[in-house]
Amino acid sequence: MSLATGFSHQVLLVLFGLTILAQTANAQDQRQQNLENQRKLLQQEIKQINKLLFSNEKQKKSVLTESEDLSLKINVRGRLIRVTNEQANRLTQKISVNQRIIRQQRKDLENLKKDYSEELKKAKKELNWKPKYNIVSLVKEMISIELNNLNKV
Repeated sequence: MSLATGFSHQVLLVLFGLTILAQTANAQDQRQQNLENQRKLLQQEIKQINKLLFSNEKQKKSVLTESEDLSLKINVRGRLIRVTNEQANRLTQKISVNQRIIRQQRKDLENLKKDYSEELKKAKKELNWKPKYNIVSLVKEMISIELNNLNKV
């Protein structure tokens, strides 16, 4: 297998990895959206319970009814806390996964740069024979410029 073929296989592998990443991110975003919707519903429920509590205060209610209302409020707040914690955990997991992917992609990029540099050096060596035409000198100069640019990055 030639170096150019190996290089194109690496590029395809990187593109495949990016496609998998996009699909995974979409599924995680959907779960995050579901959690956000749950959180909003729970907050609305808390508001309704508060309205009920304050409206019932005006109507002299029994201690038992007040206790039940407060218990319900505590229960809903507990569920809200659980949903918020799950959202935070999912975001932390997503950050960790993204950091691993970034590290791997940086390694892949360095390998691709190295392979590209080697390909350019090989092409330059192959063009080192005595030029018969000015175009060969031009190509050699372009390869040198490209190698210098690659080393600057």
